[in-house]
Amino acid sequence: DTSSGHWDSTSVNVWGEYDCPSDGTINITYGYSKDHRPDLKQIELSLDLKPALDDKKLDARLIRDFTSRAKEPLTSVLRGLLPPEIIPVCLQETCLNADRSVTDITASERKKLRFWLKNFRIKVTGYRSFPEAIITAGGINTKEINPKTMESRFTKGLFIVGELLDIQADTGGFNLQAAFSTGWVAGESAARLVKS
Repeated sequence: DTSSGHWDSTSVNVWGEYDCPSDGTINITYGYSKDHRPDLKQIELSLDLKPALDDKKLDARLIRDFTSRAKEPLTSVLRGLLPPEIIPVCLQETCLNADRSVTDITASERKKLRFWLKNFRIKVTGYRSFPEAIITAGGINTKEINPKTMESRFTKGLFIVGELLDIQADTGGFNLQAAFSTGWVAGESAARLVKS
């Protein structure tokens, strides 16, 4: 139910603008895409880059890191907190100088850094190209398919499998497994149909 803020997951790469590695993917809602929700003028994500740390623990971590690495520049200390590709983005958006000594970071600047780490905002501007797609979305409604045979309920002898079906799963092989499993069921069913 996307209207209440509950998100179904579809994996997309949101790091493209910042040229971060492709493993920087996150799960966002399929239902919040501009194609399916034209009423949304702009889509913005808020990412918590340190979900295991609440604000108090994150502040303690920053203080500990700044104290133990007092002679190092901020950019060096940030490497212990963030992937290297996103550090320039952090510095730009927090208006902090990369070469500044961490001993010179004020409490208010540390607060700004904490807020950014817990609330990194990204505007979604569109999709990547089709050849870069990981999975597809949409397809034939599963209610139109006999799940025991994968045969269309409307066209005898037409078997629908894999990503032709309107099913989506998280990345990690789940879509491949759905394709293999539905393909096997359809193949067995089609062979029985030909023999009968």
